[in-house]
Amino acid sequence: MQDDPIPKAVLSAPPFAVPSWVRPVISSGGSKPLAGGQASFDFVDVVQAGVGGHRVCRMDIDHLLDTADDRSAAAQIIDNLTQPRTAFAGLAMTAPAIMGILNVTPDSFSDGGQHSAPALAVAAGRAMVTAGADIIDIGGESTRPGAAPITRNQELARVLPPLSGLRQCGAVLSIDTRHAEVMDRAAAAGAGIINDVAGLGARALFRQRPGRDVMLSSCICRERLRRCRMTRNMTLPRSKFTAFWKAGSRRQWRLGFPGRKSALIPVL
Repeated sequence: MQDDPIPKAVLSAPPFAVPSWVRPVISSGGSKPLAGGQASFDFVDVVQAGVGGHRVCRMDIDHLLDTADDRSAAAQIIDNLTQPRTAFAGLAMTAPAIMGILNVTPDSFSDGGQHSAPALAVAAGRAMVTAGADIIDIGGESTRPGAAPITRNQELARVLPPLSGLRQCGAVLSIDTRHAEVMDRAAAAGAGIINDVAGLGARALFRQRPGRDVMLSSCICRERLRRCRMTRNMTLPRSKFTAFWKAGSRRQWRLGFPGRKSALIPVL
């Protein structure tokens, strides 16, 4: 927020003379809309990596443009921050969308065991829509630390009935899974979002099919969770996190999901 302590560090070089990152400082009544939405900003934090850490300097937009080593690069950054985003799974990106989580598992950490019967799962999903949910995310395999893996048939038996029962509920349906077969069957059953909780791991190479318009979201740190089910330590060094993020973007593009049809979700 704009009333946060203002970073006082002096940058080691003009913005964009060396690798630089720009993050908007959200404020009330700012002149620049963030992504064409309701949030706005007038100031940005310019971040540069240097010896011994990062340096951060807060400045207004005019000062950024005036001091930038590459003014056109600075102007492009501001344009990228302010331009409206395309709709995702039919949902406008100008306002927040609410996702309701519907676990049809016996052992999830929040609602495990409450929606084992398809009729109960459908009723719970419809109640979420009535309460204002825009997305219903259905998961049939728990990803909590220590959870036992299940077979594909078990997972499909859990998620397909509520997917079918909620197909006309008025919300976008999302499938929470790490298996390509489940993703494919769920998309055919009406899921508009594939929520890949394996970070596009080797066993989750779901591909876009001709004539099918689904979106792909990928939890890029859950793959570590899958390998370390018996621990709650999900942290990754910054360098590995960044590399995983870039690799996930490239995988999504190769699988037929360009930027407008994909999202990367950092799970920290």
